[in-house]
Amino acid sequence: MSTSAVALKEWAVIVEALLRGEQILLLRKGGIADVGGEFRLEAERFVLWPTYLHQEPDWLAPEHAARLAPVLAARGAGNAYRLAGWADVAAIYEVPSRAALDGLAGEHLWSAEYLDLRWRYRPELPLYLLLLRAYRLPAVVTVTETAAQSGCRSWVPLDPPLALGPADPVVAEADFSRRSAAIAAALAGGAR
Repeated sequence: MSTSAVALKEWAVIVEALLRGEQILLLRKGGIADVGGEFRLEAERFVLWPTYLHQEPDWLAPEHAARLAPVLAARGAGNAYRLAGWADVAAIYEVPSRAALDGLAGEHLWSAEYLDLRWRYRPELPLYLLLLRAYRLPAVVTVTETAAQSGCRSWVPLDPPLALGPADPVVAEADFSRRSAAIAAALAGGAR
């Protein structure tokens, strides 16, 4: 059985969208506590760790903004986090321009304002798009955040590693192929 000793932090509302198959991508520049503040792909398979920092209704497209309140209300107490899924990186792209992000409309929950913010943040660093195959864990696992996992960082260690179990991706192969081809076309020239 496959295991993972690492998790990637992402807004809880986005983790839910990934695990429903509504979104198959993430954008990354880096967390404040990441080495050099720049994002680095530390694992091609990782658990999705829902975070509750930095989520704002205005940073979600208007049709998705109402999703935030129930996600925040369902949060566990204190430093307990519910881990419900994992992902494999299918591809990673360097986003070539702010205009390329507009070609991703319908493939994510973020607002244009948030995309502007991500693009302008630390302009000397590239903005990466991770194309993900998401899977649900056999059962939700509740973990208590440790000092090594806290803070504004992208990657956190899992000790002990988490068993992933056999699973089917949340997005069927044909749909994933179609959507990933559309994303690649929107980002033409940014693949690496």
